[in-house]
Amino acid sequence: MKMKKTKEESTSSETRKKKPSVKGGRLTGMFESMEKRASPVSAHKVATRYFDDFRKERKIAPEAKEIEDTTAVDAGETSAVITAVDSAVVEGKKKKVAPKAKTGRKTEAAPDPLLSDSENKVYGAMYGECVRRNTDTRRFGLKELKELTGLSDKTIRISIHSLEKKKNISVVESSLGIYGRKFKVLSREEVLEERKREGIVIDSTTKKVQAPVPR
Repeated sequence: MKMKKTKEESTSSETRKKKPSVKGGRLTGMFESMEKRASPVSAHKVATRYFDDFRKERKIAPEAKEIEDTTAVDAGETSAVITAVDSAVVEGKKKKVAPKAKTGRKTEAAPDPLLSDSENKVYGAMYGECVRRNTDTRRFGLKELKELTGLSDKTIRISIHSLEKKKNISVVESSLGIYGRKFKVLSREEVLEERKREGIVIDSTTKKVQAPVPR
């Protein structure tokens, strides 16, 4: 014989049915959101947001220490993001870096007291172009040297001839039309060594090469 449920049993049963499942609760949602985050910092922010919402609903003021911790985490993440973005931008840009000069070579040739003004201009232009291209040999045409020095054709030809005699430059290959001859441009130290080895003497007043010193 079936017995009728009492009023208390009926009410108790209905109460149990109305309880929300744990699966759909606030904490479960928070954990699921945290699991989807790629970094611990992002997961921490999710948890912080959930607890902030909970405090607002309950009207609970956060403690001072928690405010400091949250600020420190946010600042750390912001700094990391900015650094990463800046690094990416710097890596993405193509910077023009000037080639390094060969060992022992300065970026510019110091004026040689035994060269005339025009010779110093021609030698300085040739030396500077070689350093910029990270080499000591290069072709120089008459037109290019005119643009670099502002000297006339005749003055450049005379200066080139004199620079060869004074061992500042030497011809490596013959001319290729407008591209000119290929020269080796010596550094100041190399020039002094060559002059000493060849016994070349230059008059400091006239800037002219004198007869070689007999060995």
